[in-house]
Amino acid sequence: MPMLNGEFLIWKGFTLIYSNELMEVVVKKFFITGVVLVALLSGCTKSPGTVTKDFIGAIQSNDLGKIQAFTTDDTANIFAAFGDVIKEQIGEGQYTVVKEEISGNTATVVIKTAIGDEHTFDLVKIDNEWKITFKK
Repeated sequence: MPMLNGEFLIWKGFTLIYSNELMEVVVKKFFITGVVLVALLSGCTKSPGTVTKDFIGAIQSNDLGKIQAFTTDDTANIFAAFGDVIKEQIGEGQYTVVKEEISGNTATVVIKTAIGDEHTFDLVKIDNEWKITFKK
């Protein structure tokens, strides 16, 4: 059991310096480290492949809110008009990302369905987030 002896903390034969100044330094370092970690993690964006997989999942579950979140405004309008055709092409089965190419603020993702069909998705980075877009 640790014992406090003046400004020293004694624990199992080890003597650790303990003072208010030292504790302030330690607390500040932990706080700064925590703030930096939160900033770094919140700045992380999903990869184009992950966005594409999430988009396909939203299509398969007919979640219009998520579909809109993963697409540009123009693409959301196209999907509203042709969503059933797109859903039919993608199908309900499993799929895998077989290729992901990023070039600046654009990306291309190729998925392969369980029956071997490949579909290509174009993405654009808007406000640091990847969005599905249909080329005209």
